[in-house]
Amino acid sequence: MLGKLPVAAMLAVAASLVAASRADAECGTRNQAPCANGVCGEALVVYTFTDSSTGENITMCSPCGIYNRLPCTATGEEACAAGLAVDETGVCVSCGTNKRPVCTRDTEEPCELGFYEADGLCYACGTQDADFCQGDNKCLPGYTPKLDGTQECTRCGKLGKPACANPNEAPCGNGLGIDDTGLCHYCGTKGEPGCETSCEPCRTGLTIDQDGLCEYCGSNGRPWCTNQGENICQNGLTPDSDQTCQPCGSNGMPQCGIVGTHIAEVWAYDSDAGQSSEAAGTSLSFKPVTKEQYRVTKEPRAQFSLGGDHASAAYVIRNLQAPTVVDLDFEFTFFDVTYKSICVSPQGQIVFPNAEGNFPGCDLLQSDESITLASHYKRKRISFSFDHSTPMCPEGEYGCVHARAGSLTDGRKFFMVTMLNLDDVPHRDMENAQVQLRIIDDGEIQIYTRWTQSMDGITGISPGYPPLSYDEVNFSGEFCKPGTTPLVDGSCTACGGKDQPICQNSWTDDPCKNNYVEETDQEGAKTGVCVRA
Repeated sequence: MLGKLPVAAMLAVAASLVAASRADAECGTRNQAPCANGVCGEALVVYTFTDSSTGENITMCSPCGIYNRLPCTATGEEACAAGLAVDETGVCVSCGTNKRPVCTRDTEEPCELGFYEADGLCYACGTQDADFCQGDNKCLPGYTPKLDGTQECTRCGKLGKPACANPNEAPCGNGLGIDDTGLCHYCGTKGEPGCETSCEPCRTGLTIDQDGLCEYCGSNGRPWCTNQGENICQNGLTPDSDQTCQPCGSNGMPQCGIVGTHIAEVWAYDSDAGQSSEAAGTSLSFKPVTKEQYRVTKEPRAQFSLGGDHASAAYVIRNLQAPTVVDLDFEFTFFDVTYKSICVSPQGQIVFPNAEGNFPGCDLLQSDESITLASHYKRKRISFSFDHSTPMCPEGEYGCVHARAGSLTDGRKFFMVTMLNLDDVPHRDMENAQVQLRIIDDGEIQIYTRWTQSMDGITGISPGYPPLSYDEVNFSGEFCKPGTTPLVDGSCTACGGKDQPICQNSWTDDPCKNNYVEETDQEGAKTGVCVRA
């Protein structure tokens, strides 16, 4: 029959027979139709979908175990690919998330973080309106249990939302604090609660009151300001014992002392030898007002060094020539840490131990090692004449640097270092103290220098970490207003008049007013009191 057809027709029939034979050979392979028995090849399954362009249903062979395909059934083969599992319709779908089947591979968690398993499915937990998650953290980061007591989570840490409760998570966002209902509310401003998410609870010029709210600080009658780098009180005011700011510097008022954490001055004696012939000694008193801040007042003492108020005293060190560790017979608190031992250096400093009990920074410094405010503040120390030089001591003497301990007439215990014969002051001698440091068991620090700015080196205290700026204080500045002078109790009193102490505060004041002179006793010694000329 083929022989009777035209040649062209014969070629067409032959081509169709070849195509049919080839199709039969490719059936059941990937992306091809199943074979006549509806079977696909190994690792392939029948997959039917609708062609979006023609609307025709197309059936082909597709890999098993991938998304939206039938699972694989071969022995030893996973039913679905990673991240997929068989759902209730019998095909592979994503697993481990909300309302999806649990993951079944050994290397996978049944449900992802933030989801829990129930009846073979995973359900969301720990997010908005979702149930609690299992474990210690009931809600995911950024969410917290609802305040109404239901076992559900809600967003947290934002304005008007509950405070976050998860560990290592800030309760509220920046600029927000917790109000009395447990919600996040504006904080750090006047009348608002303090912020718990920032270094400072209140903004500049405000501090926390007894109710936990921010109120104005630093002005007359107001509480102390406590933010880092902020003055406790405004100019013309000083911290009072009731933790408020009060007027200062006038007769009967407290001294306008120096208040701060980093309090030190570089003193340099640059006068020619013999120019200064009159003692102008001063005793500085450092008393803690907070855990991190001290208040400095001063007392003019002329040539009268510390020690007249000793009830008992005994030598601890007679000739200090090298840094020496001393065990105190009392506890001394310095920047809110209590110590029982210190290291005393003949270069005019006391260093406190670190957490390991060592005394870094107490070694003698060589001449090529700089002594600056930066180096001073590197260690927790008290500098009372921190300098490279040490006093020159003649042989046979007790020593130019010695230390004593004992008790004062008021019962307080003390430890005191005295420096004699300093080579950078006029009229040095072995009889009169040029510089002294006395620490007392109530935390007070006293530093005496016989001559106004009489020594080279640094004087002051250091908390052991650098300040925001390396500004010097001025211990020679005026702590009282003109016409008044400092007293040992930290107050100011009228001076220069009849039976009043001489003025030793303002450079604009003469020691005594017109028609008055400083009184002398029978032996010709000045008494420090003004009388009629």
